[in-house]
Amino acid sequence: MVERKRLIAFIALAAAATYGVYFFLHLEERRVKRRFAALAEWVFKEPGEPPLASVGKARQTETLFADPCRFEIQGYEVSATLAVREIATYAIQGRARFDALELAFYDLTVEFPADGEAHVTATARLSGRKAGGDPVNETHELDCALKKTEEGWRFTRITAVQVLKK
Repeated sequence: MVERKRLIAFIALAAAATYGVYFFLHLEERRVKRRFAALAEWVFKEPGEPPLASVGKARQTETLFADPCRFEIQGYEVSATLAVREIATYAIQGRARFDALELAFYDLTVEFPADGEAHVTATARLSGRKAGGDPVNETHELDCALKKTEEGWRFTRITAVQVLKK
């Protein structure tokens, strides 16, 4: 009878430990994925959005990007290391060129090569309409690095490879 109680207690403890490890390992993964959701929300622009809304969204760059952050976009010959303020400036200028804009992420794979570091690969789809009326529909494969700060996860590098073009 005593051995049976010990066996049940051991199984319950093992199950709790397994759940705890699983939960805490995936907690950081969920936090990293939330950064991508926040980035998509930051990029989103509705038709008729007032220009001041872009300025308000540009202030959110401090919560998304490390200072500095490296950007490489193949196909557009972009390769730059930018401060957070520069990112905000480019974001305002870029959003002004569009009437509507949406960014969606698919197939996110998160790895943690070291404590406080995350490596993410994902597929990003950028769609919308330019100010002149031309549609935009681009798909890129992203390779991103993030670091954990006291305030949360921040992008330190974003590399984009153009996959499909319509």
